[in-house]
Amino acid sequence: MNLPPLTLPKVPIPFDIPQMLHPMVVHFAIALPVVVLFIEIINLVVKKRAIGVVSFLLLLIGSATIAISYLTGNVDASLVNNLTIPLKEHKTLGAYLVVLSAFVLGLKFISSLWRSGIIKALYMILLIVLTAGVCKAGFEGMSLVYTHGINIQKTKTLQNMLDVKDNQTKKLDSDYKLLTTEHEKLKIQLKDLSTQNKELKKSLENVQKSSPNIVEDIDENITIVPEINQTDIIKDENIT
Repeated sequence: MNLPPLTLPKVPIPFDIPQMLHPMVVHFAIALPVVVLFIEIINLVVKKRAIGVVSFLLLLIGSATIAISYLTGNVDASLVNNLTIPLKEHKTLGAYLVVLSAFVLGLKFISSLWRSGIIKALYMILLIVLTAGVCKAGFEGMSLVYTHGINIQKTKTLQNMLDVKDNQTKKLDSDYKLLTTEHEKLKIQLKDLSTQNKELKKSLENVQKSSPNIVEDIDENITIVPEINQTDIIKDENIT
């Protein structure tokens, strides 16, 4: 199921986020919600306040790492020339997880102050959804790297080579079209010259019939353009 696009507001950061930091941070973003879920399940039985405090601190760190993973993921995504559909969906899921983790953290804080079964149940449900969401995001990230080759240096090098070949192919195709156009123009010119040559020969033949002596004088000073062989034109067409 594709989630509707969600764009989070840009928060100004006083420093540049390093590239390729996302793979290191994202492991904490996946592991911490899973750990918190197991702790909460255990605490449903033992019901220790100290365990609840530990759970809250881990969830706080987990929510922070999810937000950091989203920011570092955007930086790494900027290295990709063309964002693929799987990458866009992965980015959208990350935005939803940032918002969801904030809600889960807020419910955890409220449940620690106001003991309500409804709030506790809602917190556990959203925590399970958050855990499932980060696991799904982790699987998508693995697929982007190992299946689609996102930000793998060797794949990037091959993609750059393909882009160069594609540009060369486009240039050759453009040159071929230009040469074809010029060839068509030359064919038209050759046909025109051939027609003029025939007309000139016909005119000279008429003059020769009417005034043979004048034609002899003309022959001494005029070289008649030889008739263009249409077979040559057909050969040129086959060559192109």
